[in-house]
Amino acid sequence: MQDPYKTLGVLKDADATDIKKAFFNLAKEHHPDKGGNPEKFKQINEAYDVLKDPQKRQQYDLGGYGNSSFDRRQGASGFSFSFGNNGFDGFDDVIRDFFHSGPTRSMHRQTMRNKDIKITVQCTLEDIYFQTEKELNVQTPSGQNKNVKLTIPVDADNGTIIRFKGLGDNSYRELDPGNLLVHIKIQPHSTYTRNNFDLFQNYKVSILDILTGCNLQIDHISKTKIKSEIKELSQANQTMRFKGKGMPKRDGTFGDLYIQIKPFTPSTVNKKIIKFIRDNNDA
Repeated sequence: MQDPYKTLGVLKDADATDIKKAFFNLAKEHHPDKGGNPEKFKQINEAYDVLKDPQKRQQYDLGGYGNSSFDRRQGASGFSFSFGNNGFDGFDDVIRDFFHSGPTRSMHRQTMRNKDIKITVQCTLEDIYFQTEKELNVQTPSGQNKNVKLTIPVDADNGTIIRFKGLGDNSYRELDPGNLLVHIKIQPHSTYTRNNFDLFQNYKVSILDILTGCNLQIDHISKTKIKSEIKELSQANQTMRFKGKGMPKRDGTFGDLYIQIKPFTPSTVNKKIIKFIRDNNDA
């Protein structure tokens, strides 16, 4: 076989990082899927297969590899290099190092790139309702700080992933940068529960107001008030629907708000009222 150091263009005292970077530069340049020479690509893989393994590298340095150990039709480990399907046979382990998984058919139609960066952003229902803009400070593995502006989308939900192309890791300058993946996590709300674009709220009303009827002014997530009325002798736990008072949608419409009346007994009541109820309870 050819001198693996010359094939990869590295010195004999090159460390593992330098060898890997040299391999990726050459593999990217001579890959058959990119119009490269299959024979040259095979030589690059053979050289890397020797130099990435400390034992094989030491054996080569000591002159222990003969022609029988390195058949020119095979790699150093005795496996064939084929280019008919994907051109990546023989260095799956390197691809796994960079992409966390083995090569797939779709991967070979894509440009090799650095790793993605994944972060989680906490947001409230108010952030979604008003499409709040958040400033994110992201540090890449290479130590670079990036300021990113994120507008919370109206249809955000737990687990929503927002992708910023090219804002991920860029440690290997010869490769395209990875992406920034922002995972949305919605905090529990003190007033509302949410189902798709509808909001649900429990609203406490004095049992006396339920008996006699009353007007309501309910604080809304939009920072306005909703006016409503409870008629006298209303039933406990009844649900009122307010159309278009839920969460916003992409088409400009809104979901609905459902308010369930929850009666409570006031801690203090005028004694005259209590006496009146007692006197007329059997009426």
